[in-house]
Amino acid sequence: MTSQTLSYNEAKEIVGSFSNTSKMPGFSIGISAELCGVGSKLRKIKGSVCYNCYALKGMYRMDNVKKAHAKREAGISHPRWVEAFVVMLNHHTSSAIPYFRWHDAGDIRSVEHFAKICEICVMSPHIRHWIPTRENKILSEYVRLGGLIPDNLCVRLSSPMVDQDPVKTMDYSTSTVHSDIGRSSAIANWKGKECQAYRTSKDGKIMARQVYLDLTDAERKEYKKTTGYCGECRDCWNKDVPNVSYFIH
Repeated sequence: MTSQTLSYNEAKEIVGSFSNTSKMPGFSIGISAELCGVGSKLRKIKGSVCYNCYALKGMYRMDNVKKAHAKREAGISHPRWVEAFVVMLNHHTSSAIPYFRWHDAGDIRSVEHFAKICEICVMSPHIRHWIPTRENKILSEYVRLGGLIPDNLCVRLSSPMVDQDPVKTMDYSTSTVHSDIGRSSAIANWKGKECQAYRTSKDGKIMARQVYLDLTDAERKEYKKTTGYCGECRDCWNKDVPNVSYFIH
């Protein structure tokens, strides 16, 4: 007997709500950063990309956000989570903005979790998915067991330390974090691109790197209030961009 198709409200009850930030195209979903496997270890190490984690501060400490994360976490084990997630994606994602980001907070929990994510991507071929992760062992085990990465999923394996070279991998794209915006030569050697969000305003205008470098600390602090937007850039979702390097928060 075939199960009835889930309604949007039924799907949302299983999955929880998506996040929709004005600074990034499309929707995303986050789960608790407190339960990250690799991240929970890295956040204790000064100089790591998880040290002083943004997803454990500010609004992420609010009760309503914690409850939302807990609901999304519980949904992953639901037998119809994959189906429900696709219903949610089809409801929220338009052909004009066919992008989805996995885990604006949190990370992959297990091989089973990642397998479900890949299944969702296969069932939503019209959407481009991006998942940043530090869970290299989970990815390796998934592939060892015969798992395939869907064409519309860009996996970016993140380097664990700030200013560290990209992780050596032939299977995935990568990402890095740099602390010095003057390190254009190093970023070029990483054979990728620098995320320009830190100097991109809401209207999509990008301040030239040298102009930004010439700002005083006070001017940068004020300018930062108006930036942080993707603009027209979609490099994070693009597998043809080997590495994306982000200026440290």
